[in-house]
Amino acid sequence: MYKLVSSLHTQHFSEEFINKISSSYVKINIEKFNTGEKFIWVSKEISNKDKIILIHPLFPSPNESIIELLMILDYFKEKNISDVIFFSPFIPYLRSDKKLTPNSSLGARFISSILNNDIFSKIITIDAHSFKFQKYSDKIFNLDLTKEFAASADNIIDRSKVNFVVSPDLGGSIRAEKLAEILNIDFYILNKSRTNGKVSVTESGQIPKTNGHIIIVDDIIDSGKTIFEAAKLLHNYSSKILLFTSHVLNETNLLKISDQLSFVDFEMSKCASINGRMSKISEKLLIEFLQI
Repeated sequence: MYKLVSSLHTQHFSEEFINKISSSYVKINIEKFNTGEKFIWVSKEISNKDKIILIHPLFPSPNESIIELLMILDYFKEKNISDVIFFSPFIPYLRSDKKLTPNSSLGARFISSILNNDIFSKIITIDAHSFKFQKYSDKIFNLDLTKEFAASADNIIDRSKVNFVVSPDLGGSIRAEKLAEILNIDFYILNKSRTNGKVSVTESGQIPKTNGHIIIVDDIIDSGKTIFEAAKLLHNYSSKILLFTSHVLNETNLLKISDQLSFVDFEMSKCASINGRMSKISEKLLIEFLQI
């Protein structure tokens, strides 16, 4: 059993999760001075003899959350605490895995350098945008939601009809192909481009019309523009569209587009995080990973 140390209140976790994972819960309190500077304090004593799992979401306020994490790491260092398992369902900056200009910073390397420290023995996240970040550290474990998507889809789609999986862009093609392989159906990749902030999505190959389901799978919904354009295009080929996404970064935008896309079935129960909030699926995957 672990000592669960978290900046989140216990109400953010299910009772089952806390009972399975933790023999003790320690709250990290984060407070702010009038100047805007922060400080942390813990509700119970922690020692270097404790087996610790730290849950500290790095979203929806990534820059502030990273400063808070650095303060937590400084506290652990003071207490000579190491071999800590760190979990955040979504890790910001990992999508910045290529330079925009020759002289620009590299976000994935930046956040990896913070996480790859002497205190964390394992860094766990779910469906990171790019797999390239793992080259920066062998401590990072990327949990996969594909099997969860497949189990849910299998209960919805009609196997007697033609169904297929679509990735809205090349970046999500690995997930789409893996989901299609599990379901034993075809998959297609759309072409996405941006011009002056406007997203356009077009076919990259001939997509068949079907009376079955088209399953869209993507890792992140932020502005929602990509999903919106992809769903509109695919509606020409089927009236039944099923959407799986790993992380909803902006729930307000999602609600807006879902109102406009009444023909899309949004499977939100399978998200790892919504606005940074940890989901029951996140809890399930973490428990399975830790083999509790």
